[in-house]
Amino acid sequence: MIVMKFGGTSVADSAALTSVLTIVTKTIDRSTKLLVVVSAASGTTNQLLELARMAVTDGDEAISLCKAIIMRHIRICNELIPAPDAACLDVSEIGNELTRYVEGIHFLNECTNQSLDKIASFGERFTSCILVHALRSVNVRCRLFDATSVMRTDDQYHKANVDFNETRRLCTRALIPEFDAHDVVVTQGYIGATPDGFVTTLGRGGSDYSAAILGSAVGAELIQIWTDVSGVFSADPRLVATARPIPSLSFSEVRELALYGARVLHPDTIKPAIDAGIAVAVLNTFRPDDEGTMITHVDVTHSRLHAVSIVRDCTFISGQTAELKNVLGHANIKSKILLESHSIERSSAVLISQTEESRTEIDVSLVGTGLEAKSASIIIATGPGATEASVLSAIATACTEHEIHELCNGMSRLSVFIVCRSESGADILNKIHGIVVN
Repeated sequence: MIVMKFGGTSVADSAALTSVLTIVTKTIDRSTKLLVVVSAASGTTNQLLELARMAVTDGDEAISLCKAIIMRHIRICNELIPAPDAACLDVSEIGNELTRYVEGIHFLNECTNQSLDKIASFGERFTSCILVHALRSVNVRCRLFDATSVMRTDDQYHKANVDFNETRRLCTRALIPEFDAHDVVVTQGYIGATPDGFVTTLGRGGSDYSAAILGSAVGAELIQIWTDVSGVFSADPRLVATARPIPSLSFSEVRELALYGARVLHPDTIKPAIDAGIAVAVLNTFRPDDEGTMITHVDVTHSRLHAVSIVRDCTFISGQTAELKNVLGHANIKSKILLESHSIERSSAVLISQTEESRTEIDVSLVGTGLEAKSASIIIATGPGATEASVLSAIATACTEHEIHELCNGMSRLSVFIVCRSESGADILNKIHGIVVN
């Protein structure tokens, strides 16, 4: 079995869903059972959250927005499905339920966290319903499955904690048997339910998390994350023209990249899959023939460095160790620390200072100390050979034209940090990427 998760841009409109339809049907041709997990159409979740809050004070505006959301999905049905009447009817019924909840919120003049999660869940319900009708229109044996019947959580609304054992038990009892009569089962990401049946959401990135949890529960051989990029790139293509997809990465390296600025899926969302030994592929819905990136639980070594990323708008602080440790212990500062380096007498740290508020907090904390603060960027090079002497030497050589505040190993053997002046960041990023490419 393969789990295929399609993100918001992959189900944003009829053109995107046509690509999804092609990908799914081609995979079925290889006689593979598919569990398809879908997100809400791009932008819908934000609209639904706005809708729920608006309903408290402005019922007319809320109903107007509600109708617009429903009509968007009916329009997708009409454009995507040759005979759309049944699909439009089902979407309208989901829309009617949404409307009743919105009216209820306005009547009570209150939107609880429980209500907010319920309203947020409708985005995934719309897209999963539409996709099932689209698949049936091309004669695919498919089933619409309610994720809340198996994804069991606590009642921490907005970011619920999953009961993995109970979810696995429910999947074995209710989800897996669906494949006896169907080639494809379509369900919703991002949402679950308490034991009492109240709908919860898993937080942003929750659809990736759903795919990993369900993949683990059904014993999938592979989990595919379909998005709008062709895998994990060696650098941000907006900053490095020669950036390219990385064929394969270890889970540990993905974690390093995600922690320090790279635009990749958050590693915690796929951890259930990695813990179960299931590989995760990151693929492009709009360029399905691209190789993408395969993420596995084993180390990958196809070059000494695999990727380089940058965190800009940082502050580099250095000075006497005792003074710096005292500043870093301040509650408002601690959460901003990206990197620390300490010796007996002198130490340094890099803090995120991407807002005026955070820069002010840092400035206030340094008043009366002998510590020096400089605007900085931090560049992170990752790979299986990142801390090898030859690689460190190559990185140092690439940086010779610039003032470097610090060059040090990361917390693991997979990463190296280069702290530089803010204005040098882009140039150094590109030069170190040259080492990655070579």
